Amino acid sequence: MSILSVENLSFSYEEYEVLKSIYADFEEGKLYVILGPNGSGKTTLLNCIMSNLTWYSGIIRLKGKDVKKMTSRERARLVSYVPQNTIIDFEFTAREIVLMGRSPYLRFFENESIEDVEIARECMAMTNVLHLMDKNIKEISGGERQRVLIARALCQDTPIMVLDEPASSLDIYHEINVMDILRNIVREKKRTVICVMHDLNTAARYADYLYLMSNGSVVARGEAKEVFNSENLEKVYSVKSDVIEIDGKKYIVIDSIV
Repeated sequence: MSILSVENLSFSYEEYEVLKSIYADFEEGKLYVILGPNGSGKTTLLNCIMSNLTWYSGIIRLKGKDVKKMTSRERARLVSYVPQNTIIDFEFTAREIVLMGRSPYLRFFENESIEDVEIARECMAMTNVLHLMDKNIKEISGGERQRVLIARALCQDTPIMVLDEPASSLDIYHEINVMDILRNIVREKKRTVICVMHDLNTAARYADYLYLMSNGSVVARGEAKEVFNSENLEKVYSVKSDVIEIDGKKYIVIDSIV
């Protein structure tokens, strides 16, 4: 049974239809990647899943329950989110940001426990930001901030993690590190991870299942070997490409634009 399902989801900004009858299922213990060009509806889909946008038609279910009938606390205990752009206006330290991941489990005005602090510390160590714990979040680099926000999502300890371009601000080392962490929690803890990405080769390397979007619709879905072919990539991205396989892994080489 799917832990998260999207059923006949459509969404519009006034007269402009952004999502068109989307169906998607997400199971436990898999890493999903949603791909597509700019403006294809990927981020809007995530915002609907996260209830940041609620005036959609269709149904989104978490563990079988309509998300519109759930409280924000219920949702926050099931799904954590790392958005594409996060604006932080206050003078928080990196440690304080990560500890915010524990807030769904606290009563109003309740302080974090020693266990909460230790969980936060472990998540910061996993994402290589422990040395930044007392730094002002405004004074660290974009890549460091992204890793702090991923640590916060890990600290929230939810069965589903949703990340919008998690590697967009990261160098190669930290991109691989973060993607390895996400894959490991999928494998070891049977979590569900849903990422929006642009890098086709990173998606091919890490995804268990792919959704390829174009103009608000899902045009292909499946494993990398099923989704990544020259025909699909030309149709969606308007590029000529070669899809090669080495040691059972798909690699995409872009030749030219169409």
